[in-house]
Amino acid sequence: MWLVDNEGVIRKSCLPHLAWIVLTVGGGACNGNLIQGPVTEPQTPAALVAERKARFAVVGPVAVTAAPGLTIPPSIPDELQEWARKYMGQVGLQVVADPAQPHDLEVHLSLRVDGAAVLMRGSAMLEVMAESQPIEQLSTDERIDPANGFGRSLARDLVELLVHSEKVAQVADVRGQATPAITTADAAASPPAATPPPAADLGPPDSPAPTVTASLVGPGASPPMAVAPAATNPDGIAAAKAHTRQGSALYDLGRYTDANAEFERAYLIEQDPALLYNMGQCHRKLGNADEAVHFFRTYLRRSPSGPFAGAAEKRIHEIEAESAAKPKK
Repeated sequence: MWLVDNEGVIRKSCLPHLAWIVLTVGGGACNGNLIQGPVTEPQTPAALVAERKARFAVVGPVAVTAAPGLTIPPSIPDELQEWARKYMGQVGLQVVADPAQPHDLEVHLSLRVDGAAVLMRGSAMLEVMAESQPIEQLSTDERIDPANGFGRSLARDLVELLVHSEKVAQVADVRGQATPAITTADAAASPPAATPPPAADLGPPDSPAPTVTASLVGPGASPPMAVAPAATNPDGIAAAKAHTRQGSALYDLGRYTDANAEFERAYLIEQDPALLYNMGQCHRKLGNADEAVHFFRTYLRRSPSGPFAGAAEKRIHEIEAESAAKPKK
């Protein structure tokens, strides 16, 4: 495995059987200071495996609730819906192009905006229904992001919650057995779904608008989710590793926004918690304190005893101390 330290020096790990690249806090990996004990390949969440058996329809329009006096650009709810479809497809869920097509589960999205100026502040909710009966309601934490990418950030958070929902998995596992999978003929007969702009065109959701670099959740792109179970889709694992290697190279060049985008693509293919840590590092380098803390905390939630837990906690304390020391405006 290749590790990239804070100075951008690439060092070879003692674990050559892994190709995941982690942006560490410095030092080599072979001296035993960074990784202890055996490390295994990331596994696709069991809930996601079951959810892939069912067909999903994302039903619009997005319900929008805004604080009094706020005007919400129509592009934001449209972006939320488009990226929800895209991210669902990237994690391997069957999403029909038209809600009129046969499907097992319906996804309804809603958006709440509590503040809008240079930055947007709000949250989103995803409700899953089967035959008009609610199954699950998932809500994101409040996010503060630039308008360009606000809907995309929320969509990513919602899909991450969806792929770990046991309630949706239980229903999808049963209903998916009775519904044939989407075939090539079905896809050809259906109008193509709206394709959201690629990450490179839209830019990382949390990075400064003119910046060319990329990250996942802030200044630094987000990780990717797997398109198929790790055990049965070696091509997916290879693609995730390729994105991770590319992200490491971009990080080494100081192109943290672009690096973050590559880690995001990798995470959407395979949810390795180490990629969350990488995204936090990219955001930290970009000066996106809130995003960096978000990713470090998400890493700790997903991998509380992981090899980078201590480093993530240290970074959080450093960022919070720096923020507290800044003069109040």
